[in-house]
Parts: sequence; structure tokens; C-alpha cells
Amino acid sequence: MLFFANAARVTARLELLQKIDLKLKILKTIIRLCFDVRAINEKSYLNLVAALVEIGRMLGGWIKKTNGGQTNPPT
Repeated sequence: MLFFANAARVTARLELLQKIDLKLKILKTIIRLCFDVRAINEKSYLNLVAALVEIGRMLGGWIKKTNGGQTNPPT
């Protein structure tokens, strides 16, 4: 999806980035649930969360840049 977002026009890019952001939030929830039910250990959980937080920061910056410096409208 990131490849499509990079090649898309601004309005389509913003939509794609917002979809990716939603999928990232879902993934964070799934990872947390996996940790809660002990499907993954604490070390793996912390590594995954750190990576997802960094991805979220990068994605948030890209959304902000695409959106003209404005923050995301609430979804």
C-alpha cells in the first residue's frame, strides 16, 4: 500500500495513508492481545511495539506533510 500511496495524487495519497494508519492501529491491538494471552513473550512484545511506534511516527509525519501540515481529522 505504501508504494501506491507514494505514486498517488495528494487526495488519493491521503486516503491510502489513512487506511494504512488504521491497519497499523489494528495491528498494534492484535499484538497487545497476543501478549495478553501469552502468545508472545515480553521481549518480543517490546520489540514489536517499539517498531510499530517508529512506523507510526513516520506515517504520522507523512500524513501531516500530505495534509498540508494539518493534523488528521478524527475518524
